[in-house]
Amino acid sequence: MFSLINRNQLNKSHFQYEEEKEGVYLNIEGKRIVIEAFKKKLNSTITIKNYSYTYEKLLEREVKHYQKMIMDDQKYKPYKYF
Repeated sequence: MFSLINRNQLNKSHFQYEEEKEGVYLNIEGKRIVIEAFKKKLNSTITIKNYSYTYEKLLEREVKHYQKMIMDDQKYKPYKYF
């Protein structure tokens, strides 16, 4: 979200204040921009130890790892990709 604001892809016009909910929310156009950027990020790749992965695959691996830790009642060990 911050990178979208810093790159001027999101601005004040993409947000709306809702008094009854006491919060600031993205409007429809703002949501479209954020979702599009998120999909693009998930499909982008990163190289770790000479292997190329999409962020989507890394996230999937981490969720499966987390699930295994829960099912086996083990202490969670976060994935380190550096």
